[in-house]
Amino acid sequence: MSLSLSASVPVMPSTQRAPSNSKRRSVNFAPNIWHDTFLKYADSESLEVNEIMKQEVQMHKEKVKMNLSSNDNNILQKLSLIDSIQRLSISYHFENEIDRILVQIHNDFTNKDLAIEERDLHFITLFFRLLRQRRYNISLDIFNKFKNKKGEFDEIIVVQDVKGMWSLYEAAQLRVYGKDILEKAHEFTYNKLKSITNQLSSSLADQVNQSLVQPFHKAIPRMKARSYMSFYEESSTHDKVLLKFAKLDFNMLQKWYQKEVGSATKWWEKLEFSKKVPYVRERIAELYFWPFAMNSEPKYTTFRRVVAKVVQWMTIFDDTYDVYGTIEELELLTQAIRRWDISYIESLPECFKVIFNSIVELVDEIIELNAGSGESDLILQCLKQAVGFISYFF
Repeated sequence: MSLSLSASVPVMPSTQRAPSNSKRRSVNFAPNIWHDTFLKYADSESLEVNEIMKQEVQMHKEKVKMNLSSNDNNILQKLSLIDSIQRLSISYHFENEIDRILVQIHNDFTNKDLAIEERDLHFITLFFRLLRQRRYNISLDIFNKFKNKKGEFDEIIVVQDVKGMWSLYEAAQLRVYGKDILEKAHEFTYNKLKSITNQLSSSLADQVNQSLVQPFHKAIPRMKARSYMSFYEESSTHDKVLLKFAKLDFNMLQKWYQKEVGSATKWWEKLEFSKKVPYVRERIAELYFWPFAMNSEPKYTTFRRVVAKVVQWMTIFDDTYDVYGTIEELELLTQAIRRWDISYIESLPECFKVIFNSIVELVDEIIELNAGSGESDLILQCLKQAVGFISYFF
């Protein structure tokens, strides 16, 4: 089924040939440094999660749930536990438990009128950040006790509490436009932390420096989890059960990610892009970070597998338009994609047909994955329109 075209877009007849004497551009991209490293993971049985590992993961998961559900009234301890769970990138296991705790804490400080003003800087900033992450509207007045008569953060109070100042810096990442107090907090804490890192222990200095480069709120939790495990393990107050579970979960998901990159590599090899479209960049592993960053949870494995192919195909598309194709060839390729009709490129080199057929196969794969939805025709039309729209950017 063909897509409709705007009347302002010129249509070239499918029989028109691209001039053979057009000058073709070229560029020397760096080769793929991974070669076929990930290909072995595509169908590797060694990456399957065995029953023993599943049982161990489940056992430790239940223990962590018990800790979260305990009747302990130490609110700071609960907030710190939630913070560690999030930094270890295992919060997806405990969303309901975390929500229940934060609802209770929020109710305690609003309905029961507990005096949060009596708490220290670390408590207040951690309270603010964790609740604001869950979209609670927490008043900024809770920071007033840390300001001087000029309305600025009191250097004597804040700088003496390094952990609290670091927490305030992380909390300031959730600032919104027009709220000057958090803008000032961000500038103040960033400059102060940067100036004192050489006075801190090596472990704390490393954590603070990482945070200054990339605050937790702006990071990919799964990417930060490995380094946080090391920092957390060094802490004398770390929860051994929680740490063990985080390591098990990390290792288990690592197998998922290796298989996903292996699957994308296998797809690349199967379609022989390196041979048939040799001018394009092969960046399977690097581009996998796009879907990985969007969501790293195991239940989204199909999403990551598909998007990994989509972004690699976009790279092929980009290199074809920016590097390889002539103006005449690209006009025909654009029409073929927008019309969903390969006849427009019958006269072009084989690589153009490979590109076109690869996107058709990818669209068919997505349709097949959604076969049970009852909306295959609608999905097909949306995908065609999306692909046609993308062509405008190249």
